[in-house]
Amino acid sequence: MKNLPISQILIGIFAVFVSYYSITQYGGTRTYGAGFMPSILGAILGVLCLMDALVNLKNSCKKEKLTQPEIKALILLSVAILLFVVLVPYAGFVICASALMFGLLLLKKKEKKWLSLVFSVGAAILINYIFSNVLMVDLPVGFWS
Repeated sequence: MKNLPISQILIGIFAVFVSYYSITQYGGTRTYGAGFMPSILGAILGVLCLMDALVNLKNSCKKEKLTQPEIKALILLSVAILLFVVLVPYAGFVICASALMFGLLLLKKKEKKWLSLVFSVGAAILINYIFSNVLMVDLPVGFWS
């Protein structure tokens, strides 16, 4: 898929927002707590976004238009992420993450749907376990509580 010139700006704004919010609301990297990792990850994302923008600027001599399937894929991905964010408090992380991963895997691999489903559910459960038991960050459980 072709690079959108605006993507670096949007990701950069997101990185600045994550860093700013975690520093102002959760104390940033001064103490090991809720703001520690988001501050570091936001800064890393910002640096990587800047590097990507520089590479994109260097290679921007050729302008290519997006094709119809690429535009549909971008819209579908945006809707899927928006639905994930809206539904995760109600349905829970495991269900929403499983559905999101399964849907994205189906876009790439239309055969072996059962394998995609098993991988999606397993990955969501593993991520939930790591966040809940190792990092001590509870993810939304939704109606399971």
